[in-house]
Amino acid sequence: MYKNIVIVHGIGGLHREMYFEHLKGLCEDLGLDVYMPSMGGYRDGVTYDTWREKFDREILPYIGKDTILVAQSMGTQFVVKYFAEKKINVGVYISTAGPYNILDIKESMQEKGKLFEPVSTTFAPTDEEREIFRNLDFPKYSFYTDNDTFFEEDNLSNYAIAIGSTARLLPGKAHFNMEDMLDGLKELEDMIKSFVTQ
Repeated sequence: MYKNIVIVHGIGGLHREMYFEHLKGLCEDLGLDVYMPSMGGYRDGVTYDTWREKFDREILPYIGKDTILVAQSMGTQFVVKYFAEKKINVGVYISTAGPYNILDIKESMQEKGKLFEPVSTTFAPTDEEREIFRNLDFPKYSFYTDNDTFFEEDNLSNYAIAIGSTARLLPGKAHFNMEDMLDGLKELEDMIKSFVTQ
């Protein structure tokens, strides 16, 4: 049923997502075609519009009901905004570390948050966009944790509620993108395997 997987990185850029190469290898072993675009990070002065243009060119032709879509952090904001705009469907959507309010950074990370804010502001979905995305006809799942580096737990759980996804709380996973998690996201990997083998 599923032919490919699209994996969308966060605000730091693709090179910051230590877990992604492992996930790519797993998906290739499952027989999926993997599309993992490098969209640029906050240091590159990106905006939602620059991501949208690149996604249109490089990824949109591969999006369909046979696509698993996975997004991390800022990528979860992009997905909501982009798919609300395009009103297109995928097979299934899985988010990790997706906040309801991308600008609501933990107090301990406020200084770093100021570096992200000019970029984050352009990606923040509106309530209307969240509602459109919620009503798109595909299953949605959201993984979040109780010790996220950047966002409070209620901010993360509210994302799942707002987009109508099935929430999965996995304790102790930080921001779901650390190198030491190569064996720590079994739940996400098992979910992808279950979709491919069903």
